[in-house]
Amino acid sequence: MINKTKVLVIDDDVNICEVIRLYMEKEGFEVLPVYNGRKAVEEFSKFTPNIVILDIMLPGADGWQVCREIRKISNIPIIMLSAR
Repeated sequence: MINKTKVLVIDDDVNICEVIRLYMEKEGFEVLPVYNGRKAVEEFSKFTPNIVILDIMLPGADGWQVCREIRKISNIPIIMLSAR
């Protein structure tokens, strides 16, 4: 069994998450979309992604806070993807 690279996509825009998920799954990645900052921090530990794609403007906790929480426990790559 081949282990897929896992990507956690965190954005409150469901359409953006869906487009990213479709393109990344087509390339063989395992993708988990999350739409809320607090939920993202919870899911991070369960999903153990290899990389995170993170929006800044999120409900629950903004992207900067999510980034700080992830950095407390991991140094995996985080791509900030935002209209800001």
